[in-house]
Amino acid sequence: MRYRIVLVVLILFLQYGYAQKIGIGIDIPTETLDVNGRIRLRDVKEKDNDIRPLFINQDGVIGKRDEAVLVTQVFSVLKGATYISGLFLNDYNAGRDMIVPLSEKYIVNNNLGVTQPTGTNNFKIIEEGFYEYSSFLHFYIGTPNSATPLTLDVMIQIEVSHDNGNTWEIITALRYLKPLVNYSSRNMVANLPNAITKHKQGDLIRMRILRIRNSSNNLLGAPTLTEFSLAGTGNIPYYALIINKL
Repeated sequence: MRYRIVLVVLILFLQYGYAQKIGIGIDIPTETLDVNGRIRLRDVKEKDNDIRPLFINQDGVIGKRDEAVLVTQVFSVLKGATYISGLFLNDYNAGRDMIVPLSEKYIVNNNLGVTQPTGTNNFKIIEEGFYEYSSFLHFYIGTPNSATPLTLDVMIQIEVSHDNGNTWEIITALRYLKPLVNYSSRNMVANLPNAITKHKQGDLIRMRILRIRNSSNNLLGAPTLTEFSLAGTGNIPYYALIINKL
């Protein structure tokens, strides 16, 4: 008889508990189980499948994330302009570095909270972590009247700075070496290799183009051009930058 009474009391307690919020170390719980303190789980079993990641928000509430939804991505694309005439022409002919004009006003998707420091062509990473990069540039090139076969020989780089722009390191790069047709202009798309890098909070990123030099520091490729721009044709914008946080 005593065991039956205990069982009834236990059932009533469980029913009451399921209908209420339980607080441990807190007077007024706000969740079904509200713990004010550290949590430890003992004898946690390993599982090879059916695993869902759990995340915690700024209020300490634990939840799962729908993996079918794109978690974090920033997609930047310049749109609305067919091309920027002569954007890099003087810098190319003089052998100077060319910085791609990244702009936050052309960001299509920004779940990473990436910002742009005022007066720069850089983006700033807000959260530390591992990031994957993919990108392309769409060039519009004009060649001079020349009997000598010409080539475009440039290096395209996505770079990161950990010290607010004082020094830069390469995340991914492509040597773009293409023959040019004399007396005409050409549209060419350069796809950079995908790359993964670890960012610190506050890292700056940029895209840079530079002419290739030989071991004697002489510039290679076409000595001069009549046009060097970023161009968009049809559905192809003049640049795209996609960053996924892993």
